[in-house]
Amino acid sequence: MKRYFIRPLDTLFCRDGRPFDAGVDSEAASVFPPPQRTVYGAFRAAVLATDPNHRWGEDTTDNSLKKVVGDRRNKGDLTLLGPLVARTDPLQALFPTPLDVVRNPDTRQNVLLSPDGPELAGCSNLGQKGLRACVPPSEVTAPVEPARGLLLEGGALLNYLAGIAPQGLVADATLYRPEYRVGLKLGRVSRTAEAGFLYSAVHTRPANLDYCTGLVVEVGDDGGRLPEWLTLRLGGESRPADCREVADFDWSPYRERVRERVLVRRRFKALLTAPGLFPKNGWYPDFINGTTMTGTIPGTDLAVKLVGACVGRSVPAGGFNILTGPKPTTRAVPAGSVYFFEPVNAGNGAAGLVEKFVEVLHGPVLVPKGSQDPDDWKEGFNSVLIGGW
Repeated sequence: MKRYFIRPLDTLFCRDGRPFDAGVDSEAASVFPPPQRTVYGAFRAAVLATDPNHRWGEDTTDNSLKKVVGDRRNKGDLTLLGPLVARTDPLQALFPTPLDVVRNPDTRQNVLLSPDGPELAGCSNLGQKGLRACVPPSEVTAPVEPARGLLLEGGALLNYLAGIAPQGLVADATLYRPEYRVGLKLGRVSRTAEAGFLYSAVHTRPANLDYCTGLVVEVGDDGGRLPEWLTLRLGGESRPADCREVADFDWSPYRERVRERVLVRRRFKALLTAPGLFPKNGWYPDFINGTTMTGTIPGTDLAVKLVGACVGRSVPAGGFNILTGPKPTTRAVPAGSVYFFEPVNAGNGAAGLVEKFVEVLHGPVLVPKGSQDPDDWKEGFNSVLIGGW
């Protein structure tokens, strides 16, 4: 995998997937970081641009290039992890705050929720049996507050994955801000303003003061075609962004600390670092049986039980297909959602469970083959980090 830092050279406008039609809404919202499909499409176009003989709008005839980018109907081998918000001096990737991180209003310190409460089937209309309520530590008596608008830097993330509540989170308002703009629809032929088509659009302005705000992504299976430095075109109006290859993140402390935590506790949790698509079950992974809340993790022989979850409000996931036009908008589980698992056979399978997940580190391990569009994981959906609890 190659790791790139993307620095926008202007504002970014990346739609959030919700409809924006005349008579329905007059404001187009933007999201940051941009959706996976937006960034994946930008790198796919960058790979195509390395072939001087390629004609835009047509499928490539170069088999080696087609193996990387695919054609208008299918994607090739190119894969993406991210994007994550990042800042420079020094370069730091910032991760979405897990939804099991909450604030104690009495001490103003963050604490971690855990599925140690009563079974939800007995105190709610949730039909899945075996799921337990996620509650704060017993010493916290006041109602807790969600940690909104915050991001985790590397050290805080390692603490979190090792079962320690992270402190000193980064406010996203210090990294980027909304910039409101007004526009008029122009006629296709006359290129003059049309009456009744006034709209507003919310762009994102990354910080560029003592440090630069950008994005970090990991790109794999590019066939060696992507250079160390390139210019990407991102989002609406194809705004330019400087893109440079950077050193990879050192995951060795993560491996050791997570291994120790899970070996002692005999359980683990999965943090979604990108939106999750689960077309069968909706809000929880498709490999889990909805009746028993158990299942075997794809690509492994590890049988686990889902005992709790902290899941946020769904986010729309859309896109554009050059052949068929706009993709249907689907609902995705937001990044930062957390799933708590226990091995079905804790005595014999714990050691293998730990070794498997510290080896994977992060990636689409919650994507069972055949349960969704096989190309979705290539765009970075369902990527997770494994931690202890």
